[in-house]
Amino acid sequence: QAEQHLNRFLAANPSHAYATKLLATVELRNGKREEAMKLVQAALKEAPDDVDLLAMAGDAEMRAHNFAQSAAYFERASAMKPERSDLRLGHDLSRLHMGDSSKAIEELERAAEDGQGSGRATMLLVLGHLRNKQFDKAMAVVDEMIGKGDSAMLQNLRASVLLARSDVDGARAAYMK
Repeated sequence: QAEQHLNRFLAANPSHAYATKLLATVELRNGKREEAMKLVQAALKEAPDDVDLLAMAGDAEMRAHNFAQSAAYFERASAMKPERSDLRLGHDLSRLHMGDSSKAIEELERAAEDGQGSGRATMLLVLGHLRNKQFDKAMAVVDEMIGKGDSAMLQNLRASVLLARSDVDGARAAYMK
């Protein structure tokens, strides 16, 4: 329903930036990446330095597994708004997917230490360590997080690290907590 209203509104007001962003967000959430990207690309022609549009483009490209293009969008956006942790985390996640994990992990470690991203940086850091088969480092990060406050999610993450280490009994115990 919202999608129909936004399409009608944009048909009458094609350069309305907020409505374009809103419709692109709806399209992305509905799994219509191509439609969202068409809207974002057209809007970027009008406002090439719009950080939110660049972030949407980065997200859309990441969903299509175009990680180099995604990283480029997020890098451009984060250069304009370095205080926005979501943009840096999007860039780091793109780099992890591209296989540039050493630089991404370095940035994620810094973000986790600074407390940026509300735990997202720390979770991505664990995934980066797992991707590099650095199980001890991943477990150290998980243990540090658990030390700050245990939760079912953290125990599931612990179990994932233990499974990656082939410690089935340890993983079972973590799942049971």
